[in-house]
Amino acid sequence: MGRFSGLGRKPVPRGVLAALFVLAGLVIIALLSFNAPAWARPYAANGIFPVVYGTVHLQGRPAPPAPSWSVPLAVTLECGVSTLPGLYTYSVTTDQTGHFTFTHVVSYTSTCDFRVKNPHTLRNVKYNVTINAGDNYIDMGTLREGDANNDNRVSLVDFSILATAYDSGPGNPRFDPRADFNENDWIEIADFSLLATNYDRAGDIPVSMPAAAVSASTAPTVTLKLVPAYWAAPVGDIFMVDIRMDPHAQPFQGVAVFLRFNPADLQVVDAQGNPAAEIEDSGNLPVLIRNQVDNSAGEISFSAGILEGTPPAEEFSLARMYLKVTGVNIAGSPVEFVVQDYPPRTGVTYGGYYLPLEIQDLTARLGEVRILWPLFKRRASTLPEVP
Repeated sequence: MGRFSGLGRKPVPRGVLAALFVLAGLVIIALLSFNAPAWARPYAANGIFPVVYGTVHLQGRPAPPAPSWSVPLAVTLECGVSTLPGLYTYSVTTDQTGHFTFTHVVSYTSTCDFRVKNPHTLRNVKYNVTINAGDNYIDMGTLREGDANNDNRVSLVDFSILATAYDSGPGNPRFDPRADFNENDWIEIADFSLLATNYDRAGDIPVSMPAAAVSASTAPTVTLKLVPAYWAAPVGDIFMVDIRMDPHAQPFQGVAVFLRFNPADLQVVDAQGNPAAEIEDSGNLPVLIRNQVDNSAGEISFSAGILEGTPPAEEFSLARMYLKVTGVNIAGSPVEFVVQDYPPRTGVTYGGYYLPLEIQDLTARLGEVRILWPLFKRRASTLPEVP
C-alpha cells in the first residue's frame, strides 16, 4: 500500500511555484530595506534621479567659450560601502565652457568618489561627494595635459608620441590627435610646453591640489634674433649665422624657430660647404624636438625645449647655421622668422601659452666678384663694406 499512497495527489502547477518564489523574494527585499542604511533606501517614492552638473578647467586654451573647451570625458563614480559597492562610468562631452551634465542611474542618496579624465589628461579625483536626488553641482578642477597614451602618467613615452607627430595637422599621415593637447588641430611647441608642465606626474590627482597658475599676459617680451642682422658677401662665400634667444629672465619651456630664405640666393651648408639637411644645435636646450632644412623650399625648422630643470635666464645661442651664397641680390636677400597663428611656427612657450615675442631678421646683400687684370688677379667685390 505504501508504494501507491501518493497516486491520488495532484502536482503543484509550475505557475504557482513561480509566483510563490517571486513573492518570497519581494518579502525578503522589503525586510532588508526596512533596516537598510540611509544610502541604500530610495530617496523618494517617485524615484527622482540625481542630475550632476560638472565643471572642468582645461590647460592651454583661450578664454572660454571656445571650441577647444568641448572635449570628451570619462566620469567614474565609486559609491557605497565595502559590503555593497557601486561603480558607475559615464561618457560625457563638455560644452564650450567646460561644463558637462549626466543623470545618475540610482535614485538614492549616496556618497561617492568622483574621477574625471580626458584621453590625453591626467585623472582628477574628488573624494566623499554626497549625491542627492535632484540637482548636484561639482567642480572637478583643472585637468593636466600631456598623457598622450592615456595611461594616467606623463612620461617619455608621451614625448615620443608628440615628437613623432610634431608640426603636423589633420590630413598629414604623421598627425596623431593624442598629442594635440590644446585641441587646436596642430601639434606644435605649445603642446610640448603642456607636456613639460606636467612631466613625470601621474593621476589620480586630488582636486584640492591646485594646478600651477600660468599666464603670459604679464610676461616680459622675449627676443629671438639672427646674428648678424646684416651681411654682405660675394657669390660662393659661406658665412655663419647664430640663432640667439634672450628670455629676459622669463621662464620658458619650448622654443620653435621657423625661417624662410630665397633658395635662388642662399643654400644651407655644413661647415665644410656641403648641402645640409639640418643646422648645428648648440645643445643649450637639452630636448631637441625638430631640426630640419629644406633647401629646395628655402625653409628651416628648429624646435627645442626643456622637460626638467631650469632654463637659461640670459641671452644664449639656440643653434647656428652656415649659408652659402648662390645668387646675386644687391638689394638684399632676407632670412626671416615666420610668425603666424595657424599653423603655428615661430614662438616661445610657457605652460602651454605663447610668450610676447620680439624678432630680429637677417638681410644679406649678395654680389659678384670680379677679377682685376693685370693687377695680380686681385679680387674686387661689387658689395659695400659690412657696417
